[in-house]
This record gives sequence, structure tokens and C-alpha cells, in this order.
Amino acid sequence: MSEINETVVTKDEMDALLGDMDKEKVEEITGADEQRLAGAYKTSMVAATDVLSRILKKQVKIENPDVQTLSPQQIEDEIPKDAIVVEVEYVDGIKGMTYILFLKEHGMTMADLATGGDGTSPKGEMTEAYMGALADAVGKMIDAANSSLSTKTGKTISSQRPPKIKVIDFATEEDGLAILKEKEVVRINYNLTVGDLFDGNLLQLMPVDMAKPIVKSIYEKEEKVPEEEAGRSVQFAKTAPSTPELPQNLQLLMDVPVEVTVELGRSQKHIQELLRMGPGDVIELDRLAGEPVDVLVNGKLIAKAGVVVVDENFGIRIANIINREERLSIVQ
Repeated sequence: MSEINETVVTKDEMDALLGDMDKEKVEEITGADEQRLAGAYKTSMVAATDVLSRILKKQVKIENPDVQTLSPQQIEDEIPKDAIVVEVEYVDGIKGMTYILFLKEHGMTMADLATGGDGTSPKGEMTEAYMGALADAVGKMIDAANSSLSTKTGKTISSQRPPKIKVIDFATEEDGLAILKEKEVVRINYNLTVGDLFDGNLLQLMPVDMAKPIVKSIYEKEEKVPEEEAGRSVQFAKTAPSTPELPQNLQLLMDVPVEVTVELGRSQKHIQELLRMGPGDVIELDRLAGEPVDVLVNGKLIAKAGVVVVDENFGIRIANIINREERLSIVQ
């Protein structure tokens, strides 16, 4: 009679096996999630294009983000055959790799502008100087986008600098990108224009398991803001002071315009640092991300506020305000 060999699977081995199976289960991106991502990245690209416009000395627009969760096969027709690929590895706030793709021809035009050319007749090949200038310009653009995305998610988001940049001919290279081996990919398709030089597209690709935490952070931030506002409302209701009558002579000044200024922060620099400053440089201020900004009237502090985005414009939401007597002293 043949012997039967029994294999005993330990609890640790079973947990490891089940853990591997769980990794394959990635939460799906819903239509509402895609809308949240579109809104967040629309705002972040407004900040990004402002920086890129200053570097290239041309008006740059990256707008109208179309967010869809697609299979690699569905994305293939949208990927430029001869493309510039920028690999952005996120290390803080969110983790993972996202890819930015655009036509090599458009990349060369931007590289020519970044190296002092006029963009009308870039060199025939993507030289080392072009690659370096383009990587620097795109890196500063990504920094600005990360700052905006940090505000939207309530987390400090940063990526490795400089981003890796390369040229891929998808018509001949079978390997392409690692992300295209995923079952599904979150694809964001933007309209990209640079002055009157070209009008094309820019693709951003990210894994679903990277996009989902971003969406979750956006939801949490949106839920947190009403709670904070409700708490402040209760506080004001309890401590609302009695307000004095307006002085009679002050009634005459009610329609006099005053200048309202919002101060984001300050920084001290040496003259030599100012002389070395150029487009795209980042100046660190004496205020933490998310900290209230100062609201001044005719140069005098009257309130603290949080920065918000209304459509494509910046605005402020008053957090706390000095008492009425102090405000009256400003205009008296």
C-alpha cells in the first residue's frame, strides 16, 4: 500500500496566501469618484500652467480634464506613438507612480522655449540639453500641481525631483509602460495648448489603487470643512459680544472704498538671492500649509481666513475676526 503524504498548512501561511488574494481586490472607481478627481486636477493644473507659462514665456493651458477608468486596450488609441513620457513617483501624502504623456514634437517645442528659443523651429532631435530643460520645467509644474492637490486633499503631497523623462516610440517598443499591464487604469485626458504654437493633448495615467486614496482624502476634507464651520458657528453664538451703536459721524463714511489685502506669508532674502531668482523658483514662506492667512484693510489686520478655490479663482473663507471696536478704530 502506498503511503499518503499529508501537508499541513500553518495559520501564518494561510494568512499570507489570503493576503495575496486581497491585494488583487482593488476598490473600483465610481463615476462620482471620477468627477472628484476631475475637479481636483482641474484646479491643480491651473496652478501648474501658471508656473509653466512663466518658464516658457508663452501662455500655456492644460484644461478640460476628462477622467475615465479604462483598460489598457482602450487607452492604446489615445497614446501618442512617438511620445515624451514623464514618470512621477509620489513619496509623501500619496504613494505610487503616475505617468504624463504628450507628443514628442510638442515636447521639443516646449524644450526649445525653455532653452531660450521661440519654439518655431526646434532641433531635429531631443538633445540632452532639451531633455534637461524639459525635465526642469515639468518638474516645477508638478511641484505647483502638488501644492494645489495638497490643499484639496488636506495632505502634504510631494514627488521625487527631478521626474524621470524619456522618449518612447510605442509603435516599435512592445514593453511600453508597466502601468499598461494593469487590469484597469485611471486616465485623465487634458487639452494642451502653448501660445499659438500648438494645440494638442496631454495624458495622465495612474493606477486605480493610487487614485482611490486621493478620492478618499478629498471626501474626508469636504466632510471636515462643514464640521469646522458648524463648530465655529456654535462658538460665536455662545460668545457673541454686545455691539456698540455706530458713531453718527461714521455713517458718512459707509460708502468710502477701502483696500482689502490678503497676506499669504513673508520671507526674508539676501540681495544676492534675489539677483539669482528666476521664473519657476519657489520661495518658502513663514506660514505652514493649511494655516490661516491674514486679511488686512488699509494695511491693518482685521481677520484670519482659509484659502479656497471658487471655480478657477482663489478666494478666502473667514475663520475668525477681531472685535467690532477694534475694526471701528481702523477707519476712525
